[in-house]
Amino acid sequence: MTIRRILTLLCVVFAVSSAVFAVDAPGNFTIVHTSGNVELRWSAVVGAVRYNVYRETTEITDVTSLFPQAVVNAPTVTYSEAVSGTQYYYVVTAEICNGNLLGTITDTTGLGAQNALVEYKNLSDAAITGIDYTDGSGNYEFFGLPCGDYFVCVYKEQRPVAKDTVTVTDLNTTDWDYTWPAFTRVHVAAGTLAGVTNWTNDNVYELDGVLRVGHGATLNIEEGTTVNGTSSFTNNIPNAVCFINTMASTTGDGTDNGVLNIYGSKHKPVVFTSGRLPADGAQRTADWGGLILDGDATTNRGRLATGEGGTGPYGNAAANASDTQSSGYGRYFRVDYAGYPFTPNNELNSMAFQACGSGTDYAYFQCFKGADDGVELFGGRNSIHHVIVQDNGDDGFDYTSGWIGTAHNVVVYCRGFVSQSAPAIFSDKGIEADNKTTEPGESNDYNAAPRAVSNLANFTLVGHQGVASLTQTNLANPRAGTQFNWFNMIFTLGGSGAIDMDNAETALAGVAGASRVDNCLFWDNGGAATEGISGATGAGIGDGHFFVEDAEWSLSPTCAAPATFPVNSHILAAPTGWTQDLANYRGCGFSGTNTTTVIADPMLVAPTSYDARPAAGSPALNASNAASAGTLSPYGLPYAPYLGAFSGPNDDWHIGWYRTN
Repeated sequence: MTIRRILTLLCVVFAVSSAVFAVDAPGNFTIVHTSGNVELRWSAVVGAVRYNVYRETTEITDVTSLFPQAVVNAPTVTYSEAVSGTQYYYVVTAEICNGNLLGTITDTTGLGAQNALVEYKNLSDAAITGIDYTDGSGNYEFFGLPCGDYFVCVYKEQRPVAKDTVTVTDLNTTDWDYTWPAFTRVHVAAGTLAGVTNWTNDNVYELDGVLRVGHGATLNIEEGTTVNGTSSFTNNIPNAVCFINTMASTTGDGTDNGVLNIYGSKHKPVVFTSGRLPADGAQRTADWGGLILDGDATTNRGRLATGEGGTGPYGNAAANASDTQSSGYGRYFRVDYAGYPFTPNNELNSMAFQACGSGTDYAYFQCFKGADDGVELFGGRNSIHHVIVQDNGDDGFDYTSGWIGTAHNVVVYCRGFVSQSAPAIFSDKGIEADNKTTEPGESNDYNAAPRAVSNLANFTLVGHQGVASLTQTNLANPRAGTQFNWFNMIFTLGGSGAIDMDNAETALAGVAGASRVDNCLFWDNGGAATEGISGATGAGIGDGHFFVEDAEWSLSPTCAAPATFPVNSHILAAPTGWTQDLANYRGCGFSGTNTTTVIADPMLVAPTSYDARPAAGSPALNASNAASAGTLSPYGLPYAPYLGAFSGPNDDWHIGWYRTN
């Protein structure tokens, strides 16, 4: 009797919504022949409820049309062979325990809630996760989920959210339905809050005007709460200017400033949005003002009497400042459709930090389709992280007035969008970085002290390259005398290019490595190539993929003293193997090379559809391309073994609270 050993490695795959689950095949397949019996053994498969054993006298290439000769629960089976000299072929497949999860989300009116987001995550394996949006009847469905306990979350604009734990069992369908609880619309009159005020998620709060958190007052906002920045419109114009503003201390020492605490959670975000009802039409950019936090930390303008939109006073000269004060705590929230314009040159940002101290702790928030900048920091010492800015009308991340701080894991989509208002609004730069820019009544002083210093890491900046109707400057514009230390950043799809460094003061401030751009990746920025490529450089690399512009020297176009140094190897150096066509530049050109620069496709999942996570195999996920912990630590930045804002295609720090449309 001849027995042929067949080792079959089977990969069982379930496709559920946007998720794919790969299950290990039965391994270590062995065949033992003793005393007329044949025993098959294999390694158990995690999650398997039974095994199908196929035995044929001809080679098995496909089991879909065959019936198993045996079905067993354990990873072994024994046969008694009756026909001597017969050759048998064996295949073993595993049946994975799986079931379905579906249900209906119902609105408070009793109707199905359309476009509610339902997310699931396996409590034993976080990689098993997925999302679905309800249809017009409020239905969602997930098929073929591996058995086990799941965290399920559902949320929708301007509604409280729910989360629960459900169990999926083998070959069964689990129904999980949810009805939005009743909520009350509470109108909040314009004025100044005193004492402690708590907003809860059983209400939707309608701002009827400017709301200030007064001296020594605190406003706490519970997870899942919605705040409407406007409550009524006439001819598509808000009837009242609305924004929330924490007031700086009366004395400037940070002892009695207002505090805004936003206690959102990953699946119960706090949402600040336009309050347009269906009768008012669709929500629009600049429907309301935004959030403005005032503090008493240092600025290079001293204490300013007023800020954008008439906010303030805020800040102080260094000798009088409170650099450690706190204007509040914020987690998991969104600011949608902000940026109300008082005049063409005075419009609010979605999120403004005005001289906030280092005790101000804000992270995990999104600025969505505001009219001006997404985030702007006017002096101060606070830091932020895990931020998404999408389709704002001006810059994504902006700082000025001597801000000194850190930011990491930030995504800016500068893709532009057509506003329903006129004129159409498009995004500009991903980063605009200033030390001090000229304001009305002030002199131009790019060397003002203290100098603004940005320590940034793991940014992903996505432009709108290739959209013919849109124009855009470079993705990042350090200028006006700032210093900057940028690491682990991805620059891609920039309309004109990646980095444009302006003003001699900016370059001079970076002497001796005081500014750095290291371990950053550039791809598909700008138009025609502006650098030459050596013969050692791979064909096609550099054809518009990498673009930097040196400072536009105002001291001397010929690089004579005192402007004898060029842009050094720690700021904007050409990558190894590149030369610069000096005829295209007014400045002094590059000096040396930067061996940490990466010129490669980051392989983002869908950057033009607001998914900037790198796919498996991306050079952004190669830890050798990232800055070391020793490099980052002096700048107060955490180590990350990857480039850009996400650690890979399954990184989900943004899932559950952000929006894409």
